[in-house]
Parts: sequence; structure tokens; C-alpha cells
Amino acid sequence: MIVSPRRAICPLLFSRTTDFTRLALKWSRIRTLPLLMLLIPFCCFAIEAQESLTNGGNHTGTIGINKTNFYTFTGNSGQSIVLRVGGTNVVPRIDLYAPGGARIATAPPLAPGGGSHDALLATRLTAGGIFTVGVSSYYGGGTGAYSLRFVDTPGSPIVPIGDQGGVLQNGAHNSGIIDLGDLDVWTFTGNAGDNIQLRMGGTNLVPRIDLYGPNGALITSAPNIDPGGGGRDALLTGALSANGIYTVVASSYYLNGSGTYSLTLARSPGPITVSPLDQGGPLINGARHDGYIDVGDLDVWSFTADAGNSIQLRMSGINLVPKLDVYGPDGALIGSLPASAPDGGNRDVALGGQLTES
Repeated sequence: MIVSPRRAICPLLFSRTTDFTRLALKWSRIRTLPLLMLLIPFCCFAIEAQESLTNGGNHTGTIGINKTNFYTFTGNSGQSIVLRVGGTNVVPRIDLYAPGGARIATAPPLAPGGGSHDALLATRLTAGGIFTVGVSSYYGGGTGAYSLRFVDTPGSPIVPIGDQGGVLQNGAHNSGIIDLGDLDVWTFTGNAGDNIQLRMGGTNLVPRIDLYGPNGALITSAPNIDPGGGGRDALLTGALSANGIYTVVASSYYLNGSGTYSLTLARSPGPITVSPLDQGGPLINGARHDGYIDVGDLDVWSFTADAGNSIQLRMSGINLVPKLDVYGPDGALIGSLPASAPDGGNRDVALGGQLTES
């Protein structure tokens, strides 16, 4: 399919052939009609078929020599979007254009080096309408296959066949694979005042978690500082400030990263799901409960008590520095141990006190 020239597309092509642009502008003062006849076939030749982007979708294609593949999506002011391209034998480039044709952003913003095959662009929209995304080779003459991931929040993301994502259940263990340039999109429903923990462990991957609120704004990310190439564990905690559907994007912290991962949500208050072969659920008074903490794991337990009851919780670890977090019936954090970073050899924590709520 050949698409008509658009003001958002032709300037993009001309900006990469500066000498041609200057020559064309000079000719336009003399022969307007022949110029138009020349430019229209040129624009059409360089444009591949446009395709609509699907929230959560994986869009694949091939970049030809000096070609740009174009996609469109409808966005609203205040929405956050994430675009990520993983390329095979090509250094990918993403250009995002507003409904009026102005270029909003480019990724990568600086020359990435010939070995980079991953480009990431994340922004919050300031206007509504139809946006255009161009995918091309960062360097002239580059060719190769690629995959384009698109996330739009708030929204209803799909989960492509064979990919990972969907609804997070409180306490459940979720496994996934981050391919080159991949974004896995998860969601959960929360209420103002809920406390949450999100934890992601990676194998051969430095994991990253981005949490978006019901209004589409990015709330926080983990890690929030460069973790170093050896990091395999990302933790995000906090209290929710609004009711609605939250979006979690799991990815590689560093470009060009790939590997398997696990992702767990702990939300309080709320019913707990215990995945097969995982640990958690109701605590029985006086009973011993054994478990196993994998990289990035959270095991969620609960107990019923009355105001005035006194409790003691004790956790010991083998080759593990243990941590306990206790939340009340209203979701508020009651206490955590250790309260500060412990010595690496610590293998025992205990938490006790009198409860004030039923």
C-alpha cells in the first residue's frame, strides 16, 4: 500500500537529505509545478505502509535501505507512552511526531555506537490526536528485521500470543522472558491507601519496573539509580494515592539486555494468591512455616488477630539476610525488620508488639 505524502512525513525524509532539500527549495522559486511532480513520487517511494499500533502489542517489520516504516496511534493529553525497538543487525531509531506534524522526540538522542540494537522512547503526551511513529536505521544504509513494542497508559493492553503480561494477582508468582527491546505490560486494581510491593528478579538480566497510575502518570521506577551491570533484583514499595487500574511495565534496565524474570505483587489489604510450588497463605499460631526465597521473590502470609493481642514473628534465613514487613488490616505498614541495612552476615530477625486494630 502506498500512502499519500503528509506534512509529518515528508519533512522527516528531507531532513536526512539536506542537500536535496536546499536544491529543491531553490528550484521551487522557478518551477513550482515540476517540483511538486518530483517530490510526490519521492515521498511515496520512501514510505512503507502505515500500521496502527496496539497497546501492549508486538509489531514486527524489516527496515530497507534508507527506508522508514511508519505507524500511527491515537493519544490523549496526559497519557504516557513507551516505545521500544529491538533490531536484528540494525541500529534502530524511533521518531515520534505530534498530530500537527512537529517532531516530539527521537531515540536514541545521541549516536549510540554500531553495536547497539535497542532504542527506548518514553514520554507523556501534551495534546490529543493521531500521532505518527517512524522506525528506521539510525545510520544510513542500515537494514534488518526489528520488533516494536508500544505501551499506552491509561488503557487496556493486550498480551500477544507467546508473550507475557496481564493481570497481577496479589502474592502470585509470575514468570516471563524479556527479549531484545521487549516490554511486558501488567496491571492490577488498587485503592487509595493500599500499600504495595513489586519485586522483579532477573536471570542474565538487570530488571526494571515502571509503575503508572490510573491517570497515566509515571509514579515511580525501580531501580531509581544506576544499579550496575550485576544487579538482578528490583524492588518498588509505596502507598497508593488513588483508586483505579495501575500499569506495571517490566523490562531490561539497560539497553540490549535480555533474559528471564519473575515478578510478584504484594498488596495490602487484599486476598492472597499462592502459586503452585510457592509459599505463603495463612499463618497458624505456633506453627513453623518453611519457604524459599528466589531472586526477586516475595512470599505473602496473613493472620487474623484482635486489637490488644500481642504477637511475635521470627524469621531465619540460610544464605539469606531475611526481612519482615507487617501491614495492618487497613493496609498501613506497622513495622519492618531490619529497620536499616543489616550486616551481610545477619540471618535472624524478630518482630513483636501489641496490635491496635482488629
